[in-house]
Amino acid sequence: MTDFKKAYGRTELAEGGYSIHPSDRGGETYKGIARKFHPKWEGWIVIDMAKKMPGFPDSLRANASMEKSVQEFYKDNYWEKVSGDFLYRQDIANAVFDSAVNMGVAWAGRLLQRTLNILNNNGRYYPDIKVDGKIGPITVAAIKRYYLTSRDDKEADRIFIFWYNAYRVARYIAIAEKDRSQEIFIRGWGNRVQIKL
Repeated sequence: MTDFKKAYGRTELAEGGYSIHPSDRGGETYKGIARKFHPKWEGWIVIDMAKKMPGFPDSLRANASMEKSVQEFYKDNYWEKVSGDFLYRQDIANAVFDSAVNMGVAWAGRLLQRTLNILNNNGRYYPDIKVDGKIGPITVAAIKRYYLTSRDDKEADRIFIFWYNAYRVARYIAIAEKDRSQEIFIRGWGNRVQIKL
């Protein structure tokens, strides 16, 4: 069984707190929630009020209702959309959720589907699945079939996460090569992937 709070805890560390960076396509962000992409998030009202008070942005850390709002935002907009409760293994759920937050739900899904397709032994274990970015019953069933073909779940985790993260790295390289202003984020992106052998 996968756990949203475990996945969220890892992603929260990578996202940090309040930020405005000139090269960030999302503009002003709080814990990874970009104002440009999510202007109607209720937390922006609290942040705008906090800006007028001393101690900003550190003052936001002590606000329990803000933390609850952030977690609800991530659960509704990312965890649910990647079918986090059904991704079978916590390591997969952590990686797919973090990818969804950092590069979008559709990209996280596509990378998951591509990983499943390269690990199916040319269709012997299960047929290739459509790479459409939508994590539904077919994608979830392929994850389960992948584990059924493995003798050791921990070894299967290691192999799966290695290749999923390899696809993540390739995506980050493509972003940075296409738009050199994004190179400033490449070290942080590498830190959140953390491929381990």
